[in-house]
Amino acid sequence: MDFLIPWVYLMEPLKEGLIKKLNEVQRHHLIRVLRLQKGDPVIVCNGRGKAWRGQLTFASPREAAVCLEGSLTVVTEPSLKVYLAQSLLKSDKMDFVIQKAVEIGVAGIVPFISSRTIKRWHTDQQHKKMDRWKVVIESAAAQSHRSFLPELFKPVQLEELTGMFADVKARFVCWEKEEENTFKKALLETHTGDNNLSKAVIAVGPEGGYSEEEIIYFKSRGWRTVGLGPRILRAETASLVALSISLFQHGDLG
Repeated sequence: MDFLIPWVYLMEPLKEGLIKKLNEVQRHHLIRVLRLQKGDPVIVCNGRGKAWRGQLTFASPREAAVCLEGSLTVVTEPSLKVYLAQSLLKSDKMDFVIQKAVEIGVAGIVPFISSRTIKRWHTDQQHKKMDRWKVVIESAAAQSHRSFLPELFKPVQLEELTGMFADVKARFVCWEKEEENTFKKALLETHTGDNNLSKAVIAVGPEGGYSEEEIIYFKSRGWRTVGLGPRILRAETASLVALSISLFQHGDLG
């Protein structure tokens, strides 16, 4: 498969021979940004593990469509599903974390609200922000050739977050004050105890970090605090470092 061929996602039933119109965002990227023309190849993915070769049947700034040709076997997903629980950050930083997490290989992203989360978040902004994050996810997934679109959860309170993953054995909280239990050590111990580990969740706090009460609450719910080294990382840096470490340790990165 040619890695330079652009990807698009059509979240609907697909099969060989279908001709599908592209939405405004896809059309803009392919026609305006990449300068594709009629007859140029694209890869069409349903975001649920299946992909097809495709070709632009017509292409203009106002309308574009793709014809699905032969199906493809695409193996790009990590065997370990890592979910990133990210305390809400300022808009541009949150977009950045979501984009890079998708490129690295995150399985899902859960925005959550903690005591030191930015105060500008309002529930009436939720739909607008979710729509923008979905666009960021799709764009990043296309860039990195993800056969599954990572799941985006609606923002939840910290208390709701701890209950969402009660069935996951590997639950980690990145905490700058954790000095004894490094993330690498915790991952090694987790793998030793469960060789068939298939899912993990990592929680990263806001710019101001967690409160002591929140750490106590996490621990009381079975989450394990881990450190990422002697240096203090920004929230957006910590998320991507933790995600990279977990996938590297599992053999899915690097």
